[in-house]
Amino acid sequence: MNALLHVSRFFIKKGKLYNNERPPPGLRKNAAYRRTPYRVRRVSRRDGYGRLAPQGGSEEFMTVVNIEEIRSHIDDIDTSLFQLLLERAGLVNQVSAFKSGVIEKRNPMRPAREAKILRRLLSYDRKNLPLGMIVHLWRELISGFCVMQGDFSVAYHPREEPDALRDLIRSHFGSVTPVTRCSGAAAVLNAVAANKGAVGIVELTSESKHEDSPWWLTLAESNFSRIVAKVPFVTGEDLPVLSDDYYLIADIAPENSDDDISVFVITSAPDVSRATVNDLFERICGLQVRTPDVFDIPRNGQRKHLVEIDGFYTETQRETLITRLLEESGEKVIEGAFIGAYPRPLALDERLTNKDSV
Repeated sequence: MNALLHVSRFFIKKGKLYNNERPPPGLRKNAAYRRTPYRVRRVSRRDGYGRLAPQGGSEEFMTVVNIEEIRSHIDDIDTSLFQLLLERAGLVNQVSAFKSGVIEKRNPMRPAREAKILRRLLSYDRKNLPLGMIVHLWRELISGFCVMQGDFSVAYHPREEPDALRDLIRSHFGSVTPVTRCSGAAAVLNAVAANKGAVGIVELTSESKHEDSPWWLTLAESNFSRIVAKVPFVTGEDLPVLSDDYYLIADIAPENSDDDISVFVITSAPDVSRATVNDLFERICGLQVRTPDVFDIPRNGQRKHLVEIDGFYTETQRETLITRLLEESGEKVIEGAFIGAYPRPLALDERLTNKDSV
């Protein structure tokens, strides 16, 4: 009984596939191995092998590997992947050992580096690989290796969409990262303050304007931790889209990822609106800023503004920025505080279009 096989334009020899490569020297003289389109031929089930001829009608044929040989090749790839994981784990252990010898124990997460890794990987042509599979695979690896380096954990408070938030946490932090549910945003910040290896996830919603002490104002007043990332980092296609903004809080020094957003809390006179704050930044500093409108809160006769600015600012640049606002705003700005920076989230339609092969 005959069956129909499909073979793409691969060079096949003893179970090895040569895609878009020059065939080995021993095969170059055989017209059956040249890069010509092949038509499908009937294959006998008696021996599991088939023969294909070039469309030009050549009588030279090539032998097609059977399904078991292809599966064997897949097994070899799986083994190689596992060995590479072990090698990567060894390198992570070396980094961890180096840090423990010269650096005070701190959170192993590096949001800026993680963002660079995903941006680079997603810049390649991923063919038909699902976006979610790529992102989840590397997020699982990155978070798993963070757990290997120390007391790494996540604290969260599910104010809205608890199931969606839980899925988001597992998607970003993988399956092995310990996760603790807290009673509120204040409890999340306390968990981060108590453990240098902890990461807190908090959300911005319209309800926050009714809170007595919003979490971002606590960051400005306490100065013990910072906004370090915004999740989900990658959106599009098969990845979830949530209605609220979620920020990661950790005791991590800000690092430049080459495409960042810096976050400040600006204290103004009570009659200064969000629009006025935006105008002051543009007139004095030449910057376009975003002020989330639900976080404009009168407090103690003053008004607090949560402000996001494109770009990464060093400590000196931050001090210069705030000083200019204080000196040139005509007493409209009373003080300013830097509360973190995060890599700009990447939407699918924003990813690079580098078609080079990995």
